[in-house]
This record gives sequence, C-alpha cells and structure tokens, in this order.
Amino acid sequence: MKITFFPFFSLSIGLAPLAGQAATINSAASGTWASTSSWAGGVQPKTGVGDTANIGTGHTIIYTTATPTAGLTGPVSADFGVGNSNTININGGVLSQLDTASWLRIGHGGVGTLNINDGRFHVTDGTADVGNSADRLMVGVETNGNGIINVGDNTGAAGSAVMNLRDRVDGTANTGAFNMNLGRTTNTFGTVTINSDGLLQGDTRTYSGATVVNNPAIRVGQASSTTQSVLRVNGGGQFNARGNVEAGALAGAQGLIHITGTSARMDMSHGELTLGYAGTGAMTVENGGVFSRSNTTAMRADLYVGRSASGVGTLTVGNGGTFRRESGSNVGDMRIGFDGRGTMNVETGGLYRNESGNGDFLGVNTGSQGTINVNGGTYEITTLAILNIGVNGTGTFRQTAGSSQASSVRLGVTNGSGTLDLQGGTFTVRTQLYVGGDIVTAPGTGSGLVTQSGGNMVVNGTFSVGLAPTHTGTYTMTAGTMAITPSVTSAGDGTVGESGTGVFTISPGATVTQSTGGQFFVGRNNGSSGTLIVDGTFEKSGSTLPIRVGNGNSSGTDNTDGTGLLGGTGTITSDVGIRIGSKGTITGGLSTNIGN
Repeated sequence: MKITFFPFFSLSIGLAPLAGQAATINSAASGTWASTSSWAGGVQPKTGVGDTANIGTGHTIIYTTATPTAGLTGPVSADFGVGNSNTININGGVLSQLDTASWLRIGHGGVGTLNINDGRFHVTDGTADVGNSADRLMVGVETNGNGIINVGDNTGAAGSAVMNLRDRVDGTANTGAFNMNLGRTTNTFGTVTINSDGLLQGDTRTYSGATVVNNPAIRVGQASSTTQSVLRVNGGGQFNARGNVEAGALAGAQGLIHITGTSARMDMSHGELTLGYAGTGAMTVENGGVFSRSNTTAMRADLYVGRSASGVGTLTVGNGGTFRRESGSNVGDMRIGFDGRGTMNVETGGLYRNESGNGDFLGVNTGSQGTINVNGGTYEITTLAILNIGVNGTGTFRQTAGSSQASSVRLGVTNGSGTLDLQGGTFTVRTQLYVGGDIVTAPGTGSGLVTQSGGNMVVNGTFSVGLAPTHTGTYTMTAGTMAITPSVTSAGDGTVGESGTGVFTISPGATVTQSTGGQFFVGRNNGSSGTLIVDGTFEKSGSTLPIRVGNGNSSGTDNTDGTGLLGGTGTITSDVGIRIGSKGTITGGLSTNIGN
C-alpha cells in the first residue's frame, strides 16, 4: 500500500486574534486609545489577555474616559491600567491621558509593564488639572500588583526617552500636583529604571510667598510590603526631582533609590527628600552617580533620614558616588535621625559635600538616633554651617578611615547625647569643637563624648570640653594626635570645663599640641569643673600665657569659683608654665617648666 503525506503550510494574513488570546498590536495613527483607526488592523489592545501595544514614531495616543477599562480587573473604572501581563512599548511615539480626575495604574492586580524605549509619556494632557491630587500614577497597586517602568533602552541619545510628570504633550506645564507612588497598596511593589537615554521629569512644588500651593511627591515604597520598591538611575540617566521624594513612606513600606553608574544623576531643586518616613527607606549613590540638591528661592525644604518615630533611613555614598548640597541658604538642613533612626555611610571613594548655609543634625528630637559612619570616604562641610551631634536625641559620628572637615562641631547640644568616635584618618575642625553644649549659655543637660583611638584631630580654633552650664563633656584619647592651632576668628583657646563639667584624658601614646597664642583653662567660669589627666604628652607653645588650673584670669587674679584638677604620669611642656589657682589642684605628672 502506498501512502502519501502532504505538507501543511500556515500563512499569517493579519487576522484579528481570537478571543482570549494575547496579541501584539502596533499603532497606525495618532488618536485616542479607543479609536480603532489608531491601531493596525483596526484592533484595539484588550485587557486581561496580556496584549502588547506598540506606539510608534509620529503617533500620539491619548487615553480618555470613553475608553473601555484597559488592563483593569474588578469594578469598572475610568482609570487607565496596565496589568494582567499587559505591556505598552513607546517606540518613538507619545502616550498620555486626557482625563484629569482618573489614575494611571501600571501593574494593577498583576504584572504590568511600561517601556518608554524612545519617545514620551505624559501623566495627563488635561486642561483642567486637579490640584494636589492624592494619587496620579501608581506603579504596583491592588492584590499582587507588580508595576515595571523602564525609561530608555540604552540605545538612544541622552534624554530621548522621557517620562514627564510635569508637562502636557504640548510642553505647557500642568497646574496640579501629580504624584507617583510605587507599591501603592499592601504587599505590592513597583520598579522604575531610568537608563542611559532616559529622563524622568518630576512635577514641581509651587509656592505663594512662603505658602506651599502644589505639593507633589514621588514615593518609592508607599504602603506596607514584604518586597522593596526601587527607583534606579543607571549611568547616563537623569532624574529631575522638583517635589517631595520619599523612600519608605508608610509604616512597613520598603523603598530604595539607587543612583549608579557614570553620569547617573538625581538633581533636586524643590521639596523634601525623606529616607524612611514611617517605613524603611534607603538611598545609595555610587559608581560615578551624583545626587545634587540646589537652592530654592521660595522656601527651605529639609532632607530627612529616619523621619517619624517608626522611620528607618539609610543613606550610603559608595565608591565613586557623590552626594552634594549646593550653595545657598534654602538648600535645607540634613536631619539624620529626626524622630526615627537614620544612618549615613560614606564609604571609600565616596564624597559627601555640603556647600550650603544649612547644617547637619544627628539625633534631633527626643528618642531619635542619628549616625554618620565615615569608612574611608570624604565628609566635608565647606561653609560655616554646623555639624550638630546629639541635639535632643542620640547622635554618633564615627570615622574609621578617610577624612572629615567642618567649620564647627557641637556635641550634646541641648538635652541630647553626642558621640564622636575617631579611629583613623584626619578630622579637621576649622573654628570650634564644643563637647557638651553649642553655646556657653545653652539650655538643657546634654552630654558630649569624644573617643579617639587613632587618627589625627585638627582644631583650627577653639576647643572646649564641658562648654555650657549643666552640660558635661568627656574627651578620651587612647591613641592618635590632636593639634590645636589658630584660625581666622580664634587664637586657638582650649578649655576643659568652660562653664560646665569637662574631663580630658590623654593616655600613653597619645599626643596633644597647642601651638597658638591662645590660652588653656582647666576649670574656667563660675560653676565649672575641669579635669585634665595627662598620661601621654601635652605640649603648649607660642603663647605668653600659662596653663591655668582652677579659677583665675590671665593677670593671675582669682575671679571665679571654677575648679580644676591636673594630674597624670605623662609629660607636659608649657613654655610659660602652669598656674594653679585657689580652686586648682595638681596631683602628679612631669612638667618641663614648673612656672608659677
């Protein structure tokens, strides 16, 4: 028997997909999403079947409320949604929404993806914008929501792929406040990636005088979730933030802002930056990435790491990363541990630079904890702005290696506890190092502690341990060096017990030099108590004044009830000797010049 088999050929002739089957549908012309003339073959992309919509060059597609719900499950809604494994690719065209009262949902009840490979996405093209809308663009919403937005595909010119939350399609500014929330509802999450050809334009915080009118926000991790939401700017990508930016917004939320790669930038001109508002928020800047906060003419907006009591925030400036606060008085204070717990790490090769007129605060309010760790990188405040460690909470500045500098450093400012732990590298103070209070009349009962187990402490100005009444200060050197030298504003005075209680211990192997025209007091003003224990080396030179222990002024007249104690088994060198006042005590040690 002879059996003949005939081959079977399948030929695609562009028929519409069968019901329930996913399809890839290309735009054919500009128009509304609902119009069949906007799409090749007259087939509108459908919901629930994983359709992929491609918007090509020269085509502008506008979503309106007349469109059947796109990509949404559940109750009928006028919102524009991309879920159920739906994908939208903008390949040179433009996508926007007309209705101003509806939300846009990327990753609604499942995976939804928006790829802006080339072209533009605008959050709305409406003319009657809604001011201060609670939500506008949600990335990851409703049960199992997982939203993905990619801005740029690393193949185009810089800025050729744009996600615009600020402007309409014609370039005119929206008049409302437009938010973007990643991980909008419980156990959802969102990911926004800005690639080398990508640009994210945030909406702008606006003012009427000193009053905020529109207050937009980008929240990375809004609701409680077991999965972290991420906003990442890769090398060459650009994020222009003009409103509030938060990572870890609500309790239980998790969010990360990651700026990584050569010329990856996040530039912020308005609004507050918050890492760990009530949830857990982190930011990492590394590998050539840059964060820059510039001056705002209208109103200062601060930067927070660990904002509310439940907030946990971490800022890491990694190798090759730069975190900058530019010049001006409205750049905003850096508040690490405002009411919650905040940590900043400056790693080897990282640079934190504050050129503004606004200070750095660690442990701001009662119960807060703020920490800076310099682990081989560079921390610097180049202006007269103050580094405050332990205002009313607990503040810690720890340096294991690298370098730090600030004009003025204050520990235990009001009722707080401040610690500076110098283990290695160089720490330079250009005008004042105050341990225990920020001014001589400071209220409260704050305490300051400096522990130096290595490295070099350079004080180009005034040094005081136990500055303010009812404050205490302790400086313990187990190794390393300290140099007290003059500054442009100070002859380089040193005090242990200025108006409070101070103890300065120089252990064997540690060395302190005061090469200035300044004075050195151990117990100075009324109510003070100072203790200087020298088991290592203390050298005072270049002055016409002795070391003064217990009350008295430079003329030798006892004029306060401040008490002073000098002791130890080390070496004290003073070219003008040591003066023991009527409230002073010397308990031992070796002096090369007894003096008076």
